[in-house]
Amino acid sequence: MFFKFKFLQKYKCEFNFVQLPNLKVALPLFLQKEYPRHLSLYVWKIEEQLPFFEKFLLEEEKKQLFAITQHHKKLEFAAVRYLASSICQKFLFYPYKGIDKDENGKPSFRGISYEISISHCLPYVAIALHESQSVGVDIEQEQEKLLRVAPRAFSQEEILFCGKSLRKACIIWACKETLYKIYAKKGLIFHTDLLVSNFQENDAIIQAKICTAHYRQNYLLHHEELTEGVHLCCGM
Repeated sequence: MFFKFKFLQKYKCEFNFVQLPNLKVALPLFLQKEYPRHLSLYVWKIEEQLPFFEKFLLEEEKKQLFAITQHHKKLEFAAVRYLASSICQKFLFYPYKGIDKDENGKPSFRGISYEISISHCLPYVAIALHESQSVGVDIEQEQEKLLRVAPRAFSQEEILFCGKSLRKACIIWACKETLYKIYAKKGLIFHTDLLVSNFQENDAIIQAKICTAHYRQNYLLHHEELTEGVHLCCGM
């Protein structure tokens, strides 16, 4: 049984009590959005300690968690699995059986045919999904190193557009990572194959394209600022 009550906050998210294996927990999504063409986005803000998430992990996931040495990576790993389990059971109405990755690192729900993409940047974890089309999502925080790597990852037009704007650099990088995950194959060159059109800094939709010798496709990517200086892009 699901029990709901609405709580007005910035994104007007619902708090939903979700029945997970032998446990009933609140699911306070930081952000949940349905975009055109049935693209779904779910964002969790981590405010819990690691033991909270550990009790929801599958046995094989507990072993994987044990092998991770850095605490913040443990927290991200466990929070992603918790969010994935909640999505499967509450929104897709399938039992959660785990997350697999293919030879290119693209994730998928085990035993469920939905296309998914995962990103994490403490304190946020995000999952984008679609029933059949490849999706991508990326969370990036504004930081100086983005400007340092821009000459190697951005086209000349993108470099000129970005200038010294950390905000623009962060959004461009998130868009490129999103395109990379949508394409889901190795061998892409960031500064020539993944191209982002000029945009206004507060634009919710950003035009971008994948342009290789054998593949050309335009995309409309969705931009969200989760909090000041933290940007999310997703698309399909």
